[in-house]
Amino acid sequence: VEKKPKKKAKKEDDDEKELEELASWRLDPLHNIM
Repeated sequence: VEKKPKKKAKKEDDDEKELEELASWRLDPLHNIM
């Protein structure tokens, strides 16, 4: 029986998404102007 890779905790996933959004938000010049 193959072991399935452990799913990441939902919270960790959400934190990663938030970090990515924050990073792209900072890189977006339009947001920086506002």
